[in-house]
This record gives sequence, structure tokens and C-alpha cells, in this order.
Amino acid sequence: MKNIFELTGETTNSGIKGDSVTSTELQPVEYVREIVDGAKKQMYFGSVISEYTLSPGHYQMVIPKRKRYWTQGDMTWNIAGGQAGGSGAGTGPYANTQADYTSTAYDRMDGVQVTPLPYHVTVSIRRWFLKTNALNLLELIKQDLTHAVADKIDRTIVTTLGDATPNASTAAGCTVLYGGDATSQNTLSAGDIITTDLIAKAKSRLQNNYFWYRASDKQYGAETKVTSTYFKNPWRSEPNDPFVLYVGPSQMEALEKDSQFVNASEYGGREVVLNGEEGKLRYLGIKVVMTDNLESVASSGATIDGESSTAGTNMTRCILMKPKAACAIVYGEKPYMDSWEEKIQDSVMVAIKMVMAVSVVHGDALVLLDVADA
Repeated sequence: MKNIFELTGETTNSGIKGDSVTSTELQPVEYVREIVDGAKKQMYFGSVISEYTLSPGHYQMVIPKRKRYWTQGDMTWNIAGGQAGGSGAGTGPYANTQADYTSTAYDRMDGVQVTPLPYHVTVSIRRWFLKTNALNLLELIKQDLTHAVADKIDRTIVTTLGDATPNASTAAGCTVLYGGDATSQNTLSAGDIITTDLIAKAKSRLQNNYFWYRASDKQYGAETKVTSTYFKNPWRSEPNDPFVLYVGPSQMEALEKDSQFVNASEYGGREVVLNGEEGKLRYLGIKVVMTDNLESVASSGATIDGESSTAGTNMTRCILMKPKAACAIVYGEKPYMDSWEEKIQDSVMVAIKMVMAVSVVHGDALVLLDVADA
């Protein structure tokens, strides 16, 4: 006997038959068999980040990465002393006191461990419902499942990016910027919206090899610049991995009302590498994409970072990043559709299944912009 919990979520007649209609025997009702569709979400993130697929029989993937290219400050230099024409005592073979070369240990490589896990969603519908409905319910179910899995992937990417480790006093991570003069989601107030100046600042932070960390190495508080010992990658926008800024509908509205943005933005040519027309829009060489999948909080709601009390106003976390460097998705199995008959229930089961995980690769290729919606 099947466990009763396996029947949870079964499609009921009330869910597919619609509202009741009033008619008479001699005044027949005609049903339009074309669907007036709801709005579809778009998949904006999954198409631009790095993507890998596990080989069969493997459980986990390690993505190797170069932490950062060496700069002169990372090296131990052997320097000539006064007796060899230099100044001071020197170090190494040409020092005033001759010594062996001092070597520099190589420590530039690292790896990111990613463990894909199973996800699946299943719809159960009685065969009788399929036979007695004016619509092709099975096809509609498949369309909804396909749409839902794309949305799941995109939202998983967004929350993973939002959970990235922020810059700390001794290590570069992601940068967190705020609209206006706010220093936390709690201190955001109406008017602390996204601006062209904030976009320029975020781009500068991506390109800089210096970084700024916030108080107590958190995502909030006053910023302090690190100018020695610790550095970040100085990222550059490239044709195969351009800088991309993701904004919500409220932020796109603010930018479209900003004459500086409207006058300086460009509408690109045929090279559409991002989903949606907004993928062609550029500002300061950055591709600008509007999406409703960003993390957003209502005023006085729990903050996204989970640490700075409650949001001071309605807000959205926008994202500027170099996508392929910042994030990767690893599939154990790419999304696929499965269907089967449950004869004992006289029902048809339709499922979308996948095995996947998302991970930040280079946190310093990511800038989070927490801004007010209006």
C-alpha cells in the first residue's frame, strides 16, 4: 500500500475546472481553446555565468582558480648591497654579506568545491481529468514546469551571489555599496536610489586592485580602504565576459528618469548574449539588464544580510559583476522532463528533475548595490 504522504500535492478537480458558468440547454456556451497567457519570467543569470557538468560517477567538482596574479609587492626581491653598487646591506648573492637567493613561495592557486544536489518537482493528475477538460492540460503542465525550473535556477544564483563573503580587513571578497549616505540596509531611506554616480563607483571598485572593507568585516558599517599587504583582482570587462549590472524594475525606472543615464547610455547591435532586450543596453561600457528575480525587501522587513536589523525602506539588492569569473553552476544532471503512469491511482505523473549547485568563484568580481526602490 502506498504511503498516504505520496498523494500530497495531487491535482484536484477544483484546480483545473475553473469557475462555474450559468447556461441553459438551448443556449450553448462556446469555449475558446486558446490560452490568454500569464507573463513569463526570463532566465537572466544562468546564461552568462560559468557552467560545468559533472562526469558520470562523480559526486563533487573542484573548480581550480588563480586567486590573483602576483604583483611586485607579493615577491621577495633579492637586492644588491653597497659593495655591488646598490644601497644599504642588500639581500641574496649581491648583498654586502653574500648569501643564498631568498625564494618566494608559490601560493597563487586555489579551488572551489561544488557539490550538486538533486532537485525535482512533480505534478500528479488523474487521467480522467485529462480526458474531460477543454484544454490540453498535459502540455500546459509541461510548459509551467519548464518555466518554474528556469526561475528556480535563476533565483538560486541570485541568493548565492547575495550570500557571498564580503571584503574583510585581511582578505578580499565581494564589495557592498549603498544608495545615498546609507551604510547598511537599516539606514537606507527613501531617496537612497541607484544613481549614475553609484554605478560609476561600483565599476571603479571592480577594476581596482585595492579594496574597502566595512566595520567588523561585515556587509554593513563604515568603510576602510586596504592599501598594503592585501589586494584584490583588478577586473576588466572583456567581450567574452563583460561587466553586467542587474537592476530591478524600480531601479530601471529611476535610471530612465535620470537624464545623465538616458543621454549617455547606448543601445547595442546584434550581439545579444543576454536574455531580453535590456541585454543590449549599455552604460559606461556595462551591460544593463532588468530582472524581477533580484532579492528585495519591504520597509521594516528582515534584511537580506540577516545581520543589520530591519530594512529602513523598500529596497532591492542590485548586482554588478564579471559573471564568468564571479559565479559558476555545476550540474550533476541538467534539467530534464520525466513522465510515467501510476496505474493504481489511474493518474499521470509529470516531473522536472535536475542535480545542480551554484557557487561563488571569485568574490571580488562581484559588487552588491543595496538601494531604495524610490
